[in-house]
Amino acid sequence: MNKISFLTLFERTFNFIFIVIILAGLLSWLGVIDPLNSFESIVREDVKKKLLLEARAGDAEAQNKLGTLLYTQAKESNGDFGEGIKWLNEASNQNSPPSP
Repeated sequence: MNKISFLTLFERTFNFIFIVIILAGLLSWLGVIDPLNSFESIVREDVKKKLLLEARAGDAEAQNKLGTLLYTQAKESNGDFGEGIKWLNEASNQNSPPSP
């Protein structure tokens, strides 16, 4: 049976991880993958879900933040501003000041 020393195993693992990182960097540089955009969209969706729950419960601050988020998303993608404006109006009806 062929024994592999700990250092050899460590070296092979390190080399593999190094190659994966270099390939990921190259693919990102070429525009094939965009890990930061993927991360941002996941976080944004989580925030949107939490704000939506609070906004539906009547929290004016959450309504304001949700409306601002949805309005900004619509502006970035030339989408529908209606949902964002709806939540901003809900917050306004509770005399909530606009978010900065």
